[in-house]
Amino acid sequence: MTIQRENAVDFAIPYYYDSAAILLKKPDPNAKKWRTLIDPLSEYVFLCIFLFITVTSLFLFVFEKYTPYYRRMEERDKVRGLHHFSDSLWYMYGALLTQGGEHLAGSSSGRTLLSSWWIFCIIMMATYSGNLVAFLTVTKDKLPFSDIAGLVELGSYKWGTQEGTVFETIFKSSTRPDYVKFWKGVVANNKTNPNILSADGDVQVRLVMEGNYAYVGDKTHFELTMATNCHLAMVPSDIVSMQYAIALPNNSPFTKIFSDEMTVLFGNGLFQMWKLKHWPKHGMCHNDARKESTPITLIDIHSSFYVVAIGIFVAFIFLVYECFKKFHSNHRRRLLQDQAKQTDYEIEPVKTKSDLEDSMLY
Repeated sequence: MTIQRENAVDFAIPYYYDSAAILLKKPDPNAKKWRTLIDPLSEYVFLCIFLFITVTSLFLFVFEKYTPYYRRMEERDKVRGLHHFSDSLWYMYGALLTQGGEHLAGSSSGRTLLSSWWIFCIIMMATYSGNLVAFLTVTKDKLPFSDIAGLVELGSYKWGTQEGTVFETIFKSSTRPDYVKFWKGVVANNKTNPNILSADGDVQVRLVMEGNYAYVGDKTHFELTMATNCHLAMVPSDIVSMQYAIALPNNSPFTKIFSDEMTVLFGNGLFQMWKLKHWPKHGMCHNDARKESTPITLIDIHSSFYVVAIGIFVAFIFLVYECFKKFHSNHRRRLLQDQAKQTDYEIEPVKTKSDLEDSMLY
């Protein structure tokens, strides 16, 4: 039912209410499996943890280095401990992994700081571990967008709708920025692929199955399509609220008769009963109906192997740096020794000549 159609015909009371939706192909679930260790926490949380561990390590280093508690210890700087920033940083990192470190704080200020840090680490690790278990055991498709505005902002997707439908009228006449951008994209894409505005819904679904394509249409049609195709996903949309009714000629005497009968059918609950009986059930896809837990495969945890590989690479860089530093230190020591020997050689002839002149004088 639309305003334009109501001007041409009469409608009985609506017998079905529907809304718009966006149909797209489900993203590949294995495409982002490498983010398994990152997804339990947001990037903002990881950034805060990184900054917090650095700042807290700095405070621990200052507390342990300048506290009067160690004033009677001689040559303390030559002994490794939390009064060195590197040791403080490694201890904080080990505590974050609930492992701790070799050195312990002796001062009250250092112990107080570490006690609060351990509480923080326990909370963070419990939160991370719980979310990680959920991510490994529960598979939930994360769609790339949630509305028309998000769709048009993506550069990797094309979109379209059926020609001659209410959706074409809405997008063509709307002044909303996201709808205007949507229609411009439809017109541009239709020049290279005329099926973008195909009136055949099956053609639109075929474009969706090819990937990186979004189809805007009736939610009911999408539900029926998804009942036999488990590779599709649907995003609800508030583009338009649609009503389905029986159309009759203007001023038809049967309009009231049909409306009264529809009212009786609604009151008896027959429409709801027929829908429950004949409508496709949700979650009937064989891939989604899992009656038992599935084992975790290598692709689910392959991000942990990436961590080990990154650790080996960083450790190798540190090894090269330590070897270079050692070589530079030995080379500098040899230069200083050579300079000292050269100085002694130059001083010795002068001293011999002076002794000879003194002996001749006597």
